[in-house]
Amino acid sequence: MTHTRHLEAKAMQTHVEREMLSLRQAAEVLGISQRSVWAYAKMGRLPTVRIGKRILIPRRLLIEQLENEALQGLKISLATQGDGND
Repeated sequence: MTHTRHLEAKAMQTHVEREMLSLRQAAEVLGISQRSVWAYAKMGRLPTVRIGKRILIPRRLLIEQLENEALQGLKISLATQGDGND
């Protein structure tokens, strides 16, 4: 494989969204530390899959969980706003 082809192949790999994220990749996506991702995974707050010694986070389940938590937060916020005297 020529050097140019190798660079093209590597560039294409970076644009492919992986279905499974490592803890490091999940930390980058979430904008938090890898240690925090590990702690949340250990507490069961993040969906995980163990393959051998690797712990992976399914991208789709992570996104679904974040969307559900955001909706719950919105519902609580709207509920507390409705408690005031109009």
